[in-house]
Amino acid sequence: MAISLVLGIFFLTNSITGIKEYNKEVSNLEVVEKEVIMNDVFNVLGSSNGVSEREEEQLLNVFDKYQKKLNFLAIFPAIQIENC
Repeated sequence: MAISLVLGIFFLTNSITGIKEYNKEVSNLEVVEKEVIMNDVFNVLGSSNGVSEREEEQLLNVFDKYQKKLNFLAIFPAIQIENC
C-alpha cells in the first residue's frame, strides 16, 4: 500500500510539472504569434500616415490570413492616440 501511495504522489507531481511547462509554452506561442501578426501589419503600412486602397487590400489579406486568430483589425493614426 505504501508503494502505491509513493507511486501515486510521484505521478501526480510529474503530471503537475508537465502541465505547468505546457501552459508556459502555450503562453509563449501566443506572444510570438501576436508579434508576427503585428509585423505583417507594419510591413503593409510602413511609415505612411494614410492608408491607400492598395494598403487597405493588403491589410484585408492579413486579416484573412489570421482570421481564426483575430476578431478585428483596427488601424488608426498615432495622432489620434496622442490626443486621447
